[in-house]
Amino acid sequence: MKPVSEISLLGLVYFMVLPVMLTLFGGCGDKYVPKPVGYLRIDPIGGNYRLFDDMRFPLVFDINEGTIALVDSVHKGRAWVNIIYPQYNATVYCSYLKLSADNKVRLMEESRNLVYVHARRADNIDAVLYGDTLSGVEATLYRLTGGAATPLQFTANDGKSFLFRGALYFNSEVNSDSVAPVVEYIEGDLVRLIESLRKKQHGTIGN
Repeated sequence: MKPVSEISLLGLVYFMVLPVMLTLFGGCGDKYVPKPVGYLRIDPIGGNYRLFDDMRFPLVFDINEGTIALVDSVHKGRAWVNIIYPQYNATVYCSYLKLSADNKVRLMEESRNLVYVHARRADNIDAVLYGDTLSGVEATLYRLTGGAATPLQFTANDGKSFLFRGALYFNSEVNSDSVAPVVEYIEGDLVRLIESLRKKQHGTIGN
């Protein structure tokens, strides 16, 4: 049998240490509850527009004043312009193709196929038609939802001399839900582009 003084001392130490041990080891057993996914607030870059009119490019149209439009190249009846959204890390890649009696059907079909090649990854593709009786321009704006690499595309033509098409791409992998407000916003810009699109009276690259 141990002395009474020794038992009292051990008991005192036990009751002092036990709460600390329970706190430490009890905390380790708590289940981690993940926080719900949150998305950054995305503000519009402005609702004002300016005319894109580059001497090397045969078309003119309105673009958001917060974007940067760069003519990529001009070559043998073709031209490319990139409409860059720096704030959103996104670009609308646009191309101009000169139509002729020989290539019209082929280029129009190729343009349509470029949209529907994404159908395998898209949940749905909606097509909205636009037409301007004064300019003779007809256009289709495509909305691609789901896992498609490009959420917006458009094609526009005057039926005889040119085909103009564009596709929106983000420069990094994104969650479709998180960028939905940006896509909706840029869609408004593309509608404005389509509605203001017209051919110059004296364009370049062979008109």
